[in-house]
Amino acid sequence: MAKIKYNIKLWVDDAAGFAADETVYAENDFLFTSDTGVLKKGNGEDVYADLVDLANVSTWAGMADKPTVIAAGATAAAAWGEIQSGAIGTTATKAAAGNHNHAVVEDVDSGLAAAADIQSLAIALSTRIKALETAP
Repeated sequence: MAKIKYNIKLWVDDAAGFAADETVYAENDFLFTSDTGVLKKGNGEDVYADLVDLANVSTWAGMADKPTVIAAGATAAAAWGEIQSGAIGTTATKAAAGNHNHAVVEDVDSGLAAAADIQSLAIALSTRIKALETAP
């Protein structure tokens, strides 16, 4: 059965720092190389250079198939500016603005009346339902 161990430590340094490090890390020590994304786990016997990589955390530049809009921003603020500049629109491929109203077109077969927006449709439907419920 697995045991939960609460004495886990995370050591963070860049590749040059860990390369010069001769520390033997304990069994519950995790070592993360901040500039390369390498994650290792200590074993109580070996120095960093001799430990096996557990994982390589991908950097943004190394990710495949990422959205080009976000990639265009060098900072979070620049990326958000790019998103806002092209994200709002009226086509089927862009999100509608917060003040956008979906007009409802008339459907003669069902008796659905046209409405300027969803709120107007809901009011008309509620009124019609109430009238039907109170009808003799």
